[in-house]
Amino acid sequence: MEGFSSEFKDIRDYILKITYRIWEQKGVGKIRDWYDANAPVYTPLGSSNSVEEVVKGTLQTLHMFPDRELLGEDVVGMYYGEGIYYSSHRIHSKMTHLGDGFFKKPSKRVVNTKTIADCVCKKDRVIEEWLVRDQSSIVKNIGLDVEDFGRALSHSIDIKSAKEYEDSWSGGPKIGDIEDYAKYVADFMKTLFENCDVDSIYYTHHRCCNIYMPGGNEFIKSVDFAEHVTPILASFSKSKFRVCHHIELKEEDAPIRVSLRWTLNTNHSGYGRYGVPTNGDICIMGISQFELLYGRIRHATHIFDELSIWAQIENNSKKE
Repeated sequence: MEGFSSEFKDIRDYILKITYRIWEQKGVGKIRDWYDANAPVYTPLGSSNSVEEVVKGTLQTLHMFPDRELLGEDVVGMYYGEGIYYSSHRIHSKMTHLGDGFFKKPSKRVVNTKTIADCVCKKDRVIEEWLVRDQSSIVKNIGLDVEDFGRALSHSIDIKSAKEYEDSWSGGPKIGDIEDYAKYVADFMKTLFENCDVDSIYYTHHRCCNIYMPGGNEFIKSVDFAEHVTPILASFSKSKFRVCHHIELKEEDAPIRVSLRWTLNTNHSGYGRYGVPTNGDICIMGISQFELLYGRIRHATHIFDELSIWAQIENNSKKE
């Protein structure tokens, strides 16, 4: 890797190794070695702009979940020249809620959730990151109500405008026009969310596929995925889908993999998964990873933060 220590074979090896050493070997102080001092980290609930905030957040998470495992399901990464690498890292976490903090008093329950983190890396360091975790799965696992928890957050976090959220989710290495399989999945997402064409699922996905959605919802049939998506579209039927960054990776003896970082600028206009409509603007910030076989999607993981959605809905309710 250009500009990186010789111990790292490629961007996948770099991301998996530093993640394991920081979290599971509890080398939290090593974050200062592997993150730039002023590296911005963006999430749907807010952002940070210093390595010390990353250290603090990591320690607080380990206090709540001291046995947290970060099982790397996949790293989709590319080299962009001038020593810059970009990765999209999908993680499955299993952990026990043993400490107080963001998720209230310890429930002592086992939690399973997924996270995707997009990172810009240079000279052994992460210099910019976009991270989205399936927070609603955590809330459900510990026995709390997702809607109530998300609405309550609107009183304790800074709710930004939809435009500000969209701007924070942009960025990364400059890339060309979206083409080939990346365009195929981006066009599917656009058709689904802008046109509300649920039938697009059937001609872009294998009949038997594996799909992960927020709240820990997993599906093995395209028809079940379609049934799950319909109430989401019912809440947000007026939407603009935008790809902020994409990676397409073709490797020998491996399925084609695509990662999309995206936003959905929408309006809470109907009754559906997200309750009574407020007619307020909402920005959903997500990252999706896909595997394709024989020209169709056989696996997809879609992560967006439902707590952020509920917090924005509550904030819009307060304006009425």
